[in-house]
Amino acid sequence: MIMSLSMMLNHIGTSRSDRDALMASSAISLAVEKSIKGGILTPDAGGRLMTKDVGRELAKRVKEF
Repeated sequence: MIMSLSMMLNHIGTSRSDRDALMASSAISLAVEKSIKGGILTPDAGGRLMTKDVGRELAKRVKEF
């Protein structure tokens, strides 16, 4: 679902030349990538965190960009 949002923002940014949407898309994608590499995962993906905890971590990482 989160990557779907990133793809939607990328589409909007590309089709409407919306720099903010493109930046948001990149921030989300990078946050997800860094989280996965850092082991921020739910049990179904091999981690131990609850979905809400992963969401909180992703939100923190998106704000870093």
